[in-house]
Amino acid sequence: MSHHPHLSCIVFLISLCLAGSGFAIADPEILEDVRKDSDGNVLYRKSFYRDAEEKEVLHGLQKSWPENGSVSDSEYHHGHKVWENVTFHGRLYSEFLKEKDAEGFVREVSFHYHPNGKKFRVEKYKRDPTGLVLLKDGCWATWNDDGVIRSEQFYQNDLLEGKWSTWDADGLKRSETDHVGGQIHGFDKRWSWRGELEWSKEYKYGRLDGNSDFHD
Repeated sequence: MSHHPHLSCIVFLISLCLAGSGFAIADPEILEDVRKDSDGNVLYRKSFYRDAEEKEVLHGLQKSWPENGSVSDSEYHHGHKVWENVTFHGRLYSEFLKEKDAEGFVREVSFHYHPNGKKFRVEKYKRDPTGLVLLKDGCWATWNDDGVIRSEQFYQNDLLEGKWSTWDADGLKRSETDHVGGQIHGFDKRWSWRGELEWSKEYKYGRLDGNSDFHD
């Protein structure tokens, strides 16, 4: 006789406190929608409560297991994602976490991986003052599946800030462009596949400053 995943819905009460919000929610009703296989393994979990407007607010451990072979495990705290791991046919595909720098600044970081497990892409964000919008902030980079870096750029408050560099598949630098406040400011350089400088242009806040050096 074949077995099929079954659905169980569990409702229980716990006490929660909104960290850093200045006020507490007393005994919100936490709802869990859970699906398990015949062996009791969790295939799907949604843990949430309803706010004053009856909207669902994710809180606690979450899990989804779509039919395409990917599995997502995550944890939310009052609607904000704390971490997430996504696997595809047993291998790590992406992960999301929060990191704190030496000054105590918290960024939300997304990693993606090649099929061989090597890092493919990293993206860093911070939240705007409302806490609702993610802004690009910090280093973004990509790599080949053999670990060779292909691109690196830096953001501050959702705008390019600093150098944006690219490399070819062999690891030779092909371009480097300076940015300030989202505009090209400084030098824009390009190299040939032989590693020879092809041109260097100087910009001031997005406008060509007249100083250009071209190479044959």
